[in-house]
Amino acid sequence: MYRNLLMFFFFWLIVVRLDMEMFIFSNPETIFYLLVNIVKHRIVNTMLPLYIW
Repeated sequence: MYRNLLMFFFFWLIVVRLDMEMFIFSNPETIFYLLVNIVKHRIVNTMLPLYIW
């Protein structure tokens, strides 16, 4: 279980880093950024319980 949490933590760090880079690159397209953010959070929320199990 601790290994799964650690893997998820590293995955979360990578996602946040990509998130910031994407925000810097697509600064004018704020709507697209918000859509990507919503979709990504939904994927993380659905994958996290499956990953813990």
